[in-house]
Amino acid sequence: MKLLNKKGLTIAEAVISMVLLATVTMGIYGVIMVSLRSAKNPDMREEMMYALERASAKMKTLVEADLCAADGFSCTLNSTTNEYDCKCVKYVSQETDPAKKPMRRDICDNIILDDTYSPFLTGRKHSVSCLLPEMCDSFNSSFYYEVSNIGLPSDPAKQQYQIYFTLICNGQVL
Repeated sequence: MKLLNKKGLTIAEAVISMVLLATVTMGIYGVIMVSLRSAKNPDMREEMMYALERASAKMKTLVEADLCAADGFSCTLNSTTNEYDCKCVKYVSQETDPAKKPMRRDICDNIILDDTYSPFLTGRKHSVSCLLPEMCDSFNSSFYYEVSNIGLPSDPAKQQYQIYFTLICNGQVL
């Protein structure tokens, strides 16, 4: 068998053309698959995870805001674990007039009036239904978080809180 043939394709030319054809076919297949994945709607679990991430980010902004200091919380970011460490501390406000206090909001941007409510109260479920994914049926779905005290409740300087999010979307729990 000759590598060079004067009457038609050589074996080398045939192999090269087959490899090029296979490469082009795989490229076209890859482009089609990527476009199909980007065109389809995200699945419910992805949307639920995204809602949890948004709620967690909003909670972190509450931790960083003056709201925590006004409620008696001091939070620092641990650079090694990239987590917030929140402790209850004694905080004395110099301005006792409620009209002079900055306007505070909860995780759903509802206004908190006259210190009647804290988003960090333990022992209750805090609803965050405002952050439910759009694909969740509002009658069969719920989104809330619970705050538990993992520090020493007897010593206000050592109180720490852990936040658990629960998202139920059309029967699926995350």
